[in-house]
Amino acid sequence: MLLKKWLLLLLLLASPLLFYQGAVYAKDKGKEKGKDRDNLRVVSLAPNLTEIAYAIGAEEMLVGVTDFCDYPEAAKKKEKVGGMATPSLEAMVRLKPHVVLVNSDGNPKEIANKLKSLKIKMHVFRATRVAALSEEILKMAKVFQSEKITANALELTKKMESDLKGIKEESAKRKRQGNVDAKKAIFLIWHSPLIAAGKGTIIDDALKLTHLKNIAESSLSSYPRFSLEAILRENPDYIFIGKGHSFSIAEESVLREKLKATKAAKQGKIFFVSDRLYRAGPRVIEGISELGKCLGQNSS
Repeated sequence: MLLKKWLLLLLLLASPLLFYQGAVYAKDKGKEKGKDRDNLRVVSLAPNLTEIAYAIGAEEMLVGVTDFCDYPEAAKKKEKVGGMATPSLEAMVRLKPHVVLVNSDGNPKEIANKLKSLKIKMHVFRATRVAALSEEILKMAKVFQSEKITANALELTKKMESDLKGIKEESAKRKRQGNVDAKKAIFLIWHSPLIAAGKGTIIDDALKLTHLKNIAESSLSSYPRFSLEAILRENPDYIFIGKGHSFSIAEESVLREKLKATKAAKQGKIFFVSDRLYRAGPRVIEGISELGKCLGQNSS
């Protein structure tokens, strides 16, 4: 069951489903200036949006989340409204939300149309690249109509931007030290079949921010399938593999064996990393930093 959930999540990443023309959230006219609204009821239809809500201190207003919302741990205890691609409209209506949080590339358009017909407001989160994260988090914070939450979001994004600046400076430092040409790399988000992160994704941004050339950037798909032969032909210097919840030690061993002929394997540059880059939220910066730290060490 867990494996099916992860496969579905990856398919959602590979197949954008939303075509929203704009956020339809409108500020509550009854809110008095200078006062926070503490009775707002919000449903999140994506794991990254749930994570952001917790990060900015808005978790008390979350009355419903998806089956995929598993971070932080407390999110698992929230009322469930179904999957990202198959949320239950009935479950959402039962929770009587004032606003529903949706992603621009992960929830079905049909749900948006139904919510609109029921006059349930939506806020569309549009960050699909690293550069847009901070601005979109700040926009989302305003949904909660709380000065404290807005201030929390401002503090969070300032830290994110500061950390990102440090990553860029470290990358520039490597260039100055003679590493002018970017090393070739691939980030595999799934192991069977082999699926890589391609151009126009947060992971692609992360590789470039750490001065690496993504060998999957020429693919037409954002998350293309990659044959073992193609990886061997490109012969990357670094191979990063995101470890999902269902990734076992046995599967890790099998994958290492398949990739043993690559330059990355021979030089000890295959790294199994966290899934922080899978979700467009606060932990993305930590995920980029994790890649950067891998460049100066050998894998175990």
